Amino acid sequence: MLDREAAIRADTRLSNWLAPSRLRFADACIGNIDFAAHRGLDRRNMLSLARVEWLKIMRT
Repeated sequence: MLDREAAIRADTRLSNWLAPSRLRFADACIGNIDFAAHRGLDRRNMLSLARVEWLKIMRT
């Protein structure tokens, strides 16, 4: 019961933070990117950004 309450509170807190942003695609994720579309996106670069590899490089 305590885990459920903690999860509900965390979800509510996240919803409250995201509400003012009025995100156009609130359920967007890296896995849904269409790399076949002609936008000049490089799959390798996008996935390395998603893995936060750039942060590891900057810390060294």
